[in-house]
Amino acid sequence: MPPRDRQPLREQRFRFLTIAIAGAVGITIVYVVQAIGHHRPISPIALLIAVPFALVIGVPGILIGQRIGRGIVGDRIEVAFREPGTTKWRHGRLTISPGQVTLERYRWQVRIPSGDRREYGVTGLDDTGQRPSLRQIMSVNPQLHIAVLHTTAGDLELAAFPSRITELQRRLGEPGTGS
Repeated sequence: MPPRDRQPLREQRFRFLTIAIAGAVGITIVYVVQAIGHHRPISPIALLIAVPFALVIGVPGILIGQRIGRGIVGDRIEVAFREPGTTKWRHGRLTISPGQVTLERYRWQVRIPSGDRREYGVTGLDDTGQRPSLRQIMSVNPQLHIAVLHTTAGDLELAAFPSRITELQRRLGEPGTGS
C-alpha cells in the first residue's frame, strides 16, 4: 500500500472546535458548582490557574490520541457511509486496492471494528461536493463531503474529508469527477 497522505489541519476545525467547547463547558460547570456549593465566589486566580492547567493536560492528550488513532487506522481511509435504501450514517474504514474496496464497520462510531468485512468491486467514484445537513451533526461531521461510490452491488454513499476522497480516487486508480 502507498503511504497515507496526512490530513490537512483545516479539515480538523470541527473536531478542534467541539473539543474546545467541551473543555470550556466543563471548566464552567466546575466553576459554577463550586461557587454554588460554597456560597461564595471563586477567586479569578483559581480560574487563571485551572485553564492553563487544563490546556497543559488537554493539548498533549489530544495530540497523543490523534497519533494513536492514526496508528489504529493505518493506511485505511475512515468514512461515514450509507448503504442503499438506508438513511442512517454508519462509520467504518475502507481498505483499498485498485478497483476494489473492503468496508469494515465500526461499532458505536468508535474505532472498534464489528461485523463482517464487505468487499465491493468499484466501477466509479463521484464527489458530489455536497455536505451532510446540520441536523445530522450528532452522527456525521458537517465538514465532510459526500461522494457516491459506484459498486457492482449498487451505489454506496460515503462522507469523508475532501483530502480522503482525493486519496480514495488516487488509490482506486481513477481520476474522478466533481469538486
